[in-house]
Formats: sequence, structure tokens, C-alpha cells
Amino acid sequence: MQRRTVAARVVALALILSGGVVAGQRGVDALGESLAGGGAEDWIVAPAAEAVLADGGAAGNVTGEATVSQFAVVVPDEVIDVVDPATSTSADDVDAVTQVEDVLTEQPEDAAVAAEAVTEDGDEVVLDVVDDAARAASPVIEVGETFASVGFSWPARESATPSLQVRVRYADGAWSDWFTLEAGDWAPDDDAAGGTELRASTDPLWVDAADAVQIASLGDAADAVPIDDVHLVTVAVPEVPESTATFASATGTATNVAATSAPTVITRAQWGARAPKCTGSTGKTWGAAPKLQAAVVHHTAGSNSYTSKDEAMRRIRSDQAYHMDGNGWCDIGYNFVVDKFGNIYEGAAGSLTAPIIGAHAAPFNTGTVGISVLGCYGNCSSAIGNATMPDAAVNAVGRIAGWRLGSYGVNPNGTIKFSTSSATRTMPAIVGHRDVSATACPGDNGYSRLGDIRKVAAANVPAPTPTPTPTTPTTPTTPTTPSGAGLEYRAHVENIGWQSWVPAGSMGGTSGRSLRVEALQFRVPSGGVAGGIECSAHVQNVGWTGFVTAGKTCGTSGRSLRVEALRLRLTGELGKQFDVWYRVHVQDLGWLGWASNGAQAGSSGLSLRNEAVEVRLVPKGQAGPSSSALPFVPVTASVQAHVSSLGWLSAVGSGQTAGTSGRSLGLEAMKVSATSPWSGALECRAHVQNVGWTGWVGSGALCGTTGRGLRQEALALRLTGAASSNLDVWYRVHVQDVGWMGWTRNGAQAGTAGYSRRVEALQVVLTPKGAPAPGSTARAFLSR
Repeated sequence: MQRRTVAARVVALALILSGGVVAGQRGVDALGESLAGGGAEDWIVAPAAEAVLADGGAAGNVTGEATVSQFAVVVPDEVIDVVDPATSTSADDVDAVTQVEDVLTEQPEDAAVAAEAVTEDGDEVVLDVVDDAARAASPVIEVGETFASVGFSWPARESATPSLQVRVRYADGAWSDWFTLEAGDWAPDDDAAGGTELRASTDPLWVDAADAVQIASLGDAADAVPIDDVHLVTVAVPEVPESTATFASATGTATNVAATSAPTVITRAQWGARAPKCTGSTGKTWGAAPKLQAAVVHHTAGSNSYTSKDEAMRRIRSDQAYHMDGNGWCDIGYNFVVDKFGNIYEGAAGSLTAPIIGAHAAPFNTGTVGISVLGCYGNCSSAIGNATMPDAAVNAVGRIAGWRLGSYGVNPNGTIKFSTSSATRTMPAIVGHRDVSATACPGDNGYSRLGDIRKVAAANVPAPTPTPTPTTPTTPTTPTTPSGAGLEYRAHVENIGWQSWVPAGSMGGTSGRSLRVEALQFRVPSGGVAGGIECSAHVQNVGWTGFVTAGKTCGTSGRSLRVEALRLRLTGELGKQFDVWYRVHVQDLGWLGWASNGAQAGSSGLSLRNEAVEVRLVPKGQAGPSSSALPFVPVTASVQAHVSSLGWLSAVGSGQTAGTSGRSLGLEAMKVSATSPWSGALECRAHVQNVGWTGWVGSGALCGTTGRGLRQEALALRLTGAASSNLDVWYRVHVQDVGWMGWTRNGAQAGTAGYSRRVEALQVVLTPKGAPAPGSTARAFLSR
């Protein structure tokens, strides 16, 4: 066995935490010292395990949201042989083995110090030899939290790929074998906005629960990392209780499609998706294609060892975080994910109702729906394992492919002509990823099932709505179809202005672009049924406007105010012969259900923009369009504060301040309540001076104490029942000598413990499940 010594800069590791780099952490005694100096912003540095949690909760606050850590890998200058402690048995190597073990077990407490110690000139880092290929491994990288998957990323503009391996240390202390990670075969299309910021990557390796990792060069170390800016990426994914929400049905966007045969789909809110980080206002969103033309079948190329729907959802959250934070993408790259049990999961936001452009098969993303089966179905390493694609997964892929393609008039058993930026080709309407890219995906065992998938898809094309047979009306004034009324409308959209007029049954506005509708106009052309249409809008900072007649503006223009809800009603003969049905597409909620004849459609109390509207006229006596979703989502929150020296203050609503700031008065108690369309209540508990944490109390009950002069130092809020499955409760507190702390949610602690600092004020906001935080989530709670 040869010996090796490694000169400075062999493998350098710099910890990069999502949401900001934690440069160091002062001791808890620094709190009082820094307060005396008046620099609150200088002393609050969250521990690493808390800083990486995207929702601002402490490490013990399991929210299910995946978080990413990244390590920069630097090319070795030179490599000299050392002994591998795992394989050496020679008595002559005992001293060398001891030296290696010492180095690999001695880890500085601060990750920044660890990186500095490795890269400083004159330092030496000992690397072990892992096999006869003489590959050199890094020191043990203590990630600082339990992670579930690991991979490498590098700038997408680079043509070279790193040749590196990883091994991980599991929770029980055992080390895995070395894994060679293959470059992923996914990417946005070449003309996707923000491409210069994107990163290529390996497929993520699922390890379930590990707390440390080592990397090794594959062959000569200098050739292993031929490019700069290579990152080791780890993803932490907390477990969450199984959702009790009712799963939604996918609804097609084509107007000539009945919704009765839609497959059941687990929505993003139900599997715990993060909101996309790209928006239309930044110009980086992938957006939607004009139509769907084909489906591309994938596998995720990970382990097939998951045993439940909950574990499958945890892996999907991990993949989304890897795509967004490791690769720099807007969202998860697939439009849909299917597990081996046959469950279908909504992928990229908006994919249920629009031809969203993903990042699954460049340059064939635009106009295709990417459906990936969770696991590996051929052509993966033996360490990951290969499986036969089960019938349940095949049937699920076929159902969602048939539904989405059929909604756009595509025959799943047919062929199509597909054009990219460089060529036009004829291909089947349902293809495997290997048909359009240089890849083995979806594996031999998955690719062999494409014929079965096409058959299932053809049997699951949504049935067209029957076209009425023209007849001679018994009364000339009675129309036989809604089109006889000739209703048209248009939307005034953020950054676009007034759009073109569209007929009833069409979409006004946009979807998948995160643009607000600011106003609407309606008209009934002359020559149709006598009568008109009236509109009322609920406008940001304004509330409900009065009804306006056809041709007038419903909402505002030039004021950058969003429409949040809508009411429509018909007048005259038109109202006697027709019902008006309408629905809206709402930020973070998608398409809501149908309302009619003056009922409210949209939301209130959530500060969500309407992004699109669809209106239909249905003859009296005929059934209107149906949907399982609610047409209107009204939500309210109420907080009443009891303040020292002041007593009970008036209750305030969502986003408003309960309590005081700048007056050095403590919050002693509060009463909280919420209303929503779902069952459940808003509950509270408080950490009280000399008492500690109180128990949870229900809506309207006293949370804290009165008449005892005891300050609240921290608090927590949570929703119960069905409300907790559909909404998040976010809150933050104003703390003595600190100011406003970060937002946290759903039972996590907010404030301080162990510092004797009073809470002075509170803000509460209710949002749709999985929607972004109202503001920064940094330093929501500190304790010692």
C-alpha cells in the first residue's frame, strides 16, 4: 500500500447556505452585551441548522419543506499517496492509518473555519486511497443537518462534466459504498430566460438519512474536475404527517372537453411544493406553450426502495429543491410525477390547466408534457437498483398523458410533427426521453412499456362535449345555444394592458405568467338577444366596487391594483333566457370553481391576484359547468391584544399589528380567531414569564395572562381541521430591544426564550397552503 500526502488546496470546501451565508455564530452571552451596544442586527446570527430552513422554523419544526446546502469543490494542485484506513492491514502502516483516522474525525465546529483550514497555504490535508485506482477523497464533510439526497452541479454553459464519486455516513454511523454519479439529461430549452444563471447537474442520489459526505476523484484528480464552480449539493427533506386533504381532479383547458373523466391528481399543496421562484414580472418564468403536442416519459433514476405515498412525496420535495436551488431552475422540471403505486402528482406549477413549459427534455420542453416515474427502471448502477415498471405506474402515466393530450385534440396513438429551434421531426405523440435526447431514460424496463402506456392513454382521452343538432326553434326569440347571445369580454393585465376581445367560453387574462388582472370589460354586440351584463370587482385596497354596465371598466387601470374577486349578472331578456357562469384563476390557488348569477368568484382576505377569467352563458334550465373546487375562498383572521398599562386593544385583521411598538409596553395576552370555508380553528399558546409554555387554546380563548403583570416572551399559532390542510398561518413578533423578527408558521415558535425579553406586538397572515412567506423568515425564534 502506498502512502500519500496532499499539498494545500487539494480539495477546498466552502459552505454556502440557501438564504445567505452563515459566517459565524457568537455565543449566547453576546445577547446582552450586544443589546447594550444597541446593535441588534449585529448579534442575531442563526445557527446553521436553522438558517437553511426556508420557512424560518427551527430544525425541530418539521414543515416538510426541503432545504439545500452547497459546497464548492476546488481542483487539487497535487496528490501524494496515503493509506486507506478502511483497507490497510499491514503492520507497517499502523502509524499512517492512525494519522488518517485522526484527520478524518477531527472536524472544526464552524464550517467556514473548516474550509479555511483546508485552503490556507502551508496546511496539509490527508486523503485516503479508496481502491487500486488510487482515487483521493476529501476530508469528511459534516453537513450540519440530516440530508436525504446528494449530487453535483456546475455551470450549464460548460461542455465538460466532473468525474466524481460520493459516499455518505448514515445516521447510525455506518458509511455507504462509493457511488459514481452520472450527469443528468434534463435542462430548460436553449431559449429559456435566465439561461446564463442555470446549472447542469448529476441525477440526485437518494440516501434517505445521512449527516456527512465525502467526495473522491475518479481517476486523476486534476482531470476529475476540469471546470470551475463545481458544487456538491445536499438536500434535507423533513418528514411530514400524511395529508388528509381531498385530492383534486385535473381539468383540461380545451373548451370542447368534458371534465367527468379526469384522473385524480395529488396537487402541489398536498405534497408540500414550494412556490416557483420565477415570476412573470422578472421575465424568467418558463411560461406556457400555445398548445400541447406530445408527452415525454421519464424515470427519476433514483432508488425504488420507497414504501409509501408519504415517502414518495418526500422524494418529490427533494427533487424540487434540487432542481430549484441546485440547478437554479424556476420549479421542478417535470409537469407530473407518478409513483410505483400509481399515484399522480402535479409537478411544475400550472400543469393541471395549462401547457406549462418544463425542464425535462431540452430542446423538446415547449409543447410537451413531461411525466416522470419515481425510481429507476433500467440502466442504473447496481447500487441504486433496477426495477420492472409496475402496471400501476404504467396505467397512471397513460391516464394523465391521455387526459392532457386529449384536451388539445392529440391522438395518443398517433404521430405528430414537432419543431424545435433547429429542426422539425415526425415522432409518436408519446415518446420516451431517449427518443429526443442522448440518454437511457426512462430505462430499458420503462421504455419497453411505452406501447402499453399509449394504449391506456388512448382509452383515457376525455370525451368531447356533444354538439347540439340544429333545430328550428318553436319560438323565434328563444335561442338554442349560448353563442346566440354573442357575449365578449377582455382583460386589462399587468405589463400588457388591454387584451383583445374574446368570445364566451374563452380565457381572458393569462395563466402561468404571474400577472394580475386589473380590470375587465364586457360587451353584447347588437343584433343578439336584448339585455346586458353587469360586473362588480373586489379590488386591492378598495373592496367591492358597484356594478357597472357593459362597455364600462370593471376594476381599475393605471393604478396597479389587482382584482381579487368578481361578480357578474345578466339583465333584460338576456337574463331571462340565460344564466351567466364564471370562474377565475387565482394566484397560488389556480382555477377555482364556477359561480353564477351574481355570486362571488375569487378570494378575499388572502391578498391574492386574479390572473384569468372564463365566462359562459348557459340557457335557462340547462346544467352549468361543474367543478369540485370552491368558487369563492373568503378568509379572515382576527387578533386582539392585551397590553400592559393599556388593557385590551381593538381587534385587528390579517397583516395588521396587534399590540404596540416604540412604547416599551409588553404583550400580556391575546385572543385569536379565523374564518374560512373549511372546518377547523386558529389556536394559540404562549411562553409566559415565570410560567413557561401554556397549553393550546382555541379560537377566542385567552392566550397568556391578565392582571398578573407577566410578559409574553414567545408564542405559537396553528390551524386545526380541514383549514390546516388548505391554509398556512404565518406570524411574526416585535421583541423588546430587537424589533421585528422573522416570519414563521404552523405551530413553530416565534420570539425568544431564555433572554427575558418581552413580546410587544404581533402580526398574523393566512395564506394558501404552500404559498411563500409574507416576508423574511430569518431569526424567527432564538433560545438558550
